Amino acid sequence: MNIDKNYQLKSQHGMSLVELLVALVIGLVVSLAIYGVLTASEGRKRTTTSINDIDKAGTFALFQLDQVLRSAGSGLVGGITSGSGIQAASYTVGCQINAANNGTQVLPAPATLPAPFDALPAPLNASPINFRLAPAIIMNGAAGAGGDVLMVMSGSGGLAETPSKFSAVPTTSTFNVKTVAGFTAGDIALVARAPSATAISPCLIEQVSSALVPTAGASVVPLSGQYYQATVNGLALSSYPVTAVALNLGKDPIFNLFAVGSNNTLFKYDLLKPPTADTVNDPNPSPFVDSVFQMHALYGVYTTPGNVATFAWVAPTGAYSAANLLAGTPAANAALMNIKAIKIGLVLRSSLLEKDTVSANKITLFGSTGATKVEIDLTALNYRYRTVEVTVPLRNPLM
Repeated sequence: MNIDKNYQLKSQHGMSLVELLVALVIGLVVSLAIYGVLTASEGRKRTTTSINDIDKAGTFALFQLDQVLRSAGSGLVGGITSGSGIQAASYTVGCQINAANNGTQVLPAPATLPAPFDALPAPLNASPINFRLAPAIIMNGAAGAGGDVLMVMSGSGGLAETPSKFSAVPTTSTFNVKTVAGFTAGDIALVARAPSATAISPCLIEQVSSALVPTAGASVVPLSGQYYQATVNGLALSSYPVTAVALNLGKDPIFNLFAVGSNNTLFKYDLLKPPTADTVNDPNPSPFVDSVFQMHALYGVYTTPGNVATFAWVAPTGAYSAANLLAGTPAANAALMNIKAIKIGLVLRSSLLEKDTVSANKITLFGSTGATKVEIDLTALNYRYRTVEVTVPLRNPLM
């Protein structure tokens, strides 16, 4: 059968090369437009997510610090034993702490502390490092680029606000009190003696034996366990006089330092444990909150003791420097008891490195004017920053 060649050519249809090129160009333009929209959307999403992350981190950090600070001084600064006239604060606040953990001395600290706690100011910059008991101490700029270091101490015994007076000279492994009702097995106790007119006496941390079974009329408290040591740093338990006292700090007292270290992380260091930075399961220091670039703090004090109308915010310098507050004298203790609140300011930094400059070169905490203003120079301007502040009343010193 013959096929008409002209008919065959006329029945074929398609797109010319020009039409294909036009279609490709249009498709490319549309693709580029869609890509631009998606890129911008993804950029905004990442920025929003990073801002939300530091906002959440700031809220969490302030909540955690608020919880710790509201308990500052618990069991250390209040209470008078019935009929004895002994006040816990006069015996314990300002005392040089001597403690051991599983037979190893941890206080005074025998060596330089791990980062970011390795640049503490005087008097905490010499070896051995002598820490004195205090509800809350701000160490000004001690963490270098991370800002201030915060020290918080408190007990958790519940009855610790009332010191138990000794009824006999302690032995190497026991102490005698009028009643053991204020102690349970495993509690950590702080043994202290009366201060002199010019200095606060050293204190000793011990642990109640797990064998203690409180019974009516019992007065002997046996000692053993992780924090028990007959002699620490040359200070023997048996050297304490019958006029000494024991405070029950509970099973989980707080003797912590807080400072900002590497990777914009706020770290916690437990002074009652040896440094174990390389231990994965229980590191000391341990990460506390991330995304924290710097931490700064102020004291809220009565400039005239006992006069609420004279309340003011002061920087942790001069009369309220760590050196003066930790001098271990009655005058230093009076200044410590004059601190009624602490204001914490955190600078948070996002983890997202942005292409453009998105931050100013300076950020301010605690108001734009006045002696307590803290100005922080920023160099990494491709990150976003936020500031958060909280005021925490120190309930126990207030009482």
